[in-house]
Amino acid sequence: MLAERVFEGSVESKENDVEGLLYFAFKTADDIMEVQIGPKEFVKRSGFKLKPGGMFTVLGVQVVVKARKILLAREVRTTSAVFVVRDHDGQPMWNTDRPIQMDTEFPESATMVYADHCAKCHGENGTPKPIAKRSPRFTDPGWKPPVDEIEATIASGKGKVMPAYNGRLSAEQIRAVAEYLLELKERVANMAIMSGRQTK
Repeated sequence: MLAERVFEGSVESKENDVEGLLYFAFKTADDIMEVQIGPKEFVKRSGFKLKPGGMFTVLGVQVVVKARKILLAREVRTTSAVFVVRDHDGQPMWNTDRPIQMDTEFPESATMVYADHCAKCHGENGTPKPIAKRSPRFTDPGWKPPVDEIEATIASGKGKVMPAYNGRLSAEQIRAVAEYLLELKERVANMAIMSGRQTK
């Protein structure tokens, strides 16, 4: 299954309209891809501004469509705000009646916290790497511990490998990551479905 990842890089060009959806060229340390951010009117109403050469962080799923490397963005983060393109289930925000989300308070989402602190051992999609070989696979249907138990493990650490995050992360961040892990199997499945639709 495809999983969300966090990409950091710079904007290489202004928006380009392809079949009614806007894309911009995004250069990371080792690749260049097109980031899909939605219809022109949706982007215009958001007030989201692209500055070629500016640094951005994009949370999304990378797919290949007709030899084009495309990043289906869920969030595009600048130094001052977060532009929400898709919801947590991978559904485009422009297909709903909900207001456009531009978070100028710049919160750190559970996905970002997981990517920064957990993915290096537990994998981007919840499949543990060799260093965390005794860790469960978070996308296994049978893995459903109480959220309080996950919080306690994150806060206190486990064994000699996993450090304690109490004091390194806030109680709110720890709770958000615990809930994120319980929802990960649904998120991964939904993003895989959405990316499959995009490639047709």
